Amino acid sequence: VRLKSEAILQKVHSARLILVALLRTMFFHLASGLVGVLCVSAAALFVQTGLEFTYAKLKGQPTGYSLRLAIFALSYLYAFPYFSYLMAARAKIDYPAVRDSFCKFHVNWVNLATHAVGVPLMVYGMLCVVDAAFPGGSCIFALLYLAMLKMHLPMMEWLESVVAMATLTVAATVLPLGWYGVCFGMLNECATQVSHDLYEPAYFTEYGHKPWGNFLHCVLEHDFFLLPLCIAACQRQMFPATASAIEKIR
Repeated sequence: VRLKSEAILQKVHSARLILVALLRTMFFHLASGLVGVLCVSAAALFVQTGLEFTYAKLKGQPTGYSLRLAIFALSYLYAFPYFSYLMAARAKIDYPAVRDSFCKFHVNWVNLATHAVGVPLMVYGMLCVVDAAFPGGSCIFALLYLAMLKMHLPMMEWLESVVAMATLTVAATVLPLGWYGVCFGMLNECATQVSHDLYEPAYFTEYGHKPWGNFLHCVLEHDFFLLPLCIAACQRQMFPATASAIEKIR
């Protein structure tokens, strides 16, 4: 009996050591991935701010909003944890109001086409960044993101987002860009900013002047819903009757 007890204790001790080793390895990978995301974000933010500053100079406009505009290139990644906090705090989130405000600034067909290409590429690039930081993480990210969208979007709009997100997640898995995926976020910001400057005001003009706390809330809300917002804006211009029906299906 004593030998059996010692053998059981030995197995328990070995299992505990294996569990501790696994937890340490998991923590190390999570920590290193998070550090990688923060470092890449900081580098991209620095470069994007420089681009925004240069672009403002070339236009002969004030450069004070350069940092605020640069944040758009990266905010999609950070909108997810922020909205997790908002939902945990039971904060009021009014998606239809955000959609109506966004669509007012996305009417011109050239600007819409720019967004229709740039926004999916941005999401694809950010999914690649997630996979670079946490291998296989894009699938988990996509599932959690869609689960959160389900709580705010009408049914048909949510199903459209499911199709789009599934396609982009597969693309990120089949054609991984690694950390370089962040470049698509920067590219989208540059392209859509130019298209807004040329054809119609940007949604940013509604809240770009607000204090930093309110501004960051609006940016993260804007980017959290950016994929379904882009789909909704395109549908309103291409198929207005269908878009109206889709938005009413709860």
